[in-house]
Amino acid sequence: MTDKFRTRRFTKGIMVLPAFLKKNNYQNPTSPTDTAFQMGYETDMGFFGHVQQEPLTAKQFNNHMSVYAQGRVRWMDPGFYPIQEQLIDGVMIGEDDVLLVDVGGSFGHDLSGFHRKWPGLPGRLVLQDLPEVVASVKDLHPSIEVTSHDFFTEQPVRGTEIEHFPMFLRINFEHFASSVLGVY
Repeated sequence: MTDKFRTRRFTKGIMVLPAFLKKNNYQNPTSPTDTAFQMGYETDMGFFGHVQQEPLTAKQFNNHMSVYAQGRVRWMDPGFYPIQEQLIDGVMIGEDDVLLVDVGGSFGHDLSGFHRKWPGLPGRLVLQDLPEVVASVKDLHPSIEVTSHDFFTEQPVRGTEIEHFPMFLRINFEHFASSVLGVY
């Protein structure tokens, strides 16, 4: 992530963090639209919606998310997690069933990697992210379905074997993550 991007998107929230914490008696936020980010940028929009208002910022953020894991060991890499034993052997899944939903999956880099490392698995692969994000998705394998979805709303895909929240649970507060998981 470039310093210019960080400065445009994070500095104001960081600068007001002491005042925000004091105002809230040093308690963790309980709403995704009442954080230091909103105070610093004087907005009631959540981070993702705010970022999407600036095409250049949205592109930089989405590009950052796409390259974040490059060169790192991934959960789907052989030897890291027992994919075969835990997610494939003994699972009764047909071609029309959903194997994996990547929630908040940006441009589909994780699903692409999963498909490359585990080709020929039965079931559908579904990428979900905000409409503004998936509108820019390109060059995915044709077997990966791209759908728009706000992960703060009820999950429309039911009966999936794997729901993948790779970055979401790391970049969102524990309270929000658990509330999102509650709709799944």
